Amino acid sequence: MPSFPYLIPLFLGMTFDARYSKPGVDIFDSKYVNDAKVTDVKQTKSTYIVVNSTSDVKDALDIKGDLSLKIKTGMINVDGKGSYLKSRGDTVNKVEILTTLQYTSSVHSFQNGIKPRDGWMEKFNTKVLGTHYVSRITYGAEMVASLRFEVFNSSDVQNVKGEVYAAFEPSGNGLNLTAEGKLEMLQKKVQDKCNLAISYYGTVPLKSIPNDITGFRKLVTTFKEQVDEANLQDGIPMEVELTPLEDIVSVENRDKFKFIKNKDLQLRLEEFEDMLDEMRQARLAIIGWAKTLPYYIKEEHEKEVGQMIKKITEVTQVFYDVIWKMDLTQGPGQLKPALEAYNYDGRAIYKRYHKLVTRLIQRLMNSFVRN
Repeated sequence: MPSFPYLIPLFLGMTFDARYSKPGVDIFDSKYVNDAKVTDVKQTKSTYIVVNSTSDVKDALDIKGDLSLKIKTGMINVDGKGSYLKSRGDTVNKVEILTTLQYTSSVHSFQNGIKPRDGWMEKFNTKVLGTHYVSRITYGAEMVASLRFEVFNSSDVQNVKGEVYAAFEPSGNGLNLTAEGKLEMLQKKVQDKCNLAISYYGTVPLKSIPNDITGFRKLVTTFKEQVDEANLQDGIPMEVELTPLEDIVSVENRDKFKFIKNKDLQLRLEEFEDMLDEMRQARLAIIGWAKTLPYYIKEEHEKEVGQMIKKITEVTQVFYDVIWKMDLTQGPGQLKPALEAYNYDGRAIYKRYHKLVTRLIQRLMNSFVRN
């Protein structure tokens, strides 16, 4: 299995259930854990991407499928990238440049020839043991920086996006983004059409968080030095490598720990996540719009807005329940309760809640004008 974001309380030798993304138990003696092999890396990497879709975000963060869903619902907590993903709000009339910074300090792994404790399979139930164990932990620090051009008028969004693309390639090395004068020139060209907001999501505390282009440039170009100033030496655990338990058991016991992702389920998760994202955006849209209304509106209109928010919240909760119970080795039938709640009238309507919210807002706006 590929690497996985670090989750508390994972450590070397702890088991992990990849079906549900849940930590398990310790099956290796602590003397082996404490005598880990440490490989120095000391490598810094920075990238950026001009965001056009949710897929761009997931590609930039390398967070996709079930992992993205579990982070968004709070099932698992991942600092930095995960914090950004969960807090990503309304994207209407916004042009975003997403920058990722990563400093890899060292990799901790077991010495050669290490074996788990005797009788570990007999001591624990296979459901407790899970499917994998942590064989390697990468230490360092990560930071996600979001530069958002918040456009005043929807008619200017494409113009602002065009200026961004004229200044920068769609994606590339973070240092290209911070080339002297480029961001300042871009900001000057679009300043009458939008505001620039900069947000940061990191795994380590920095001495100061910049709020302008000059500070952003310094953060990108001196990220390692700023991590060093945090006095964390190796940084913190960033990701783990998971090795299948079936690799360390006898042939006759391998089936107990076999883990194969269901391909049909994986194929359905992107569309499933799009539905969840759409409901989130629709809810943000109507709540944001409602906050702009006069202090007093007709009770019937207030009730309609409240009912719409309640409906979206209820359906979203069904999605959350399905995600929390989801077994990655089972088929897409697990998604049925959420899909039925989404299509509550039996009709499959694309972007149903976006359309419902848009129509409701337009109808109420028209009624305000008439009155």
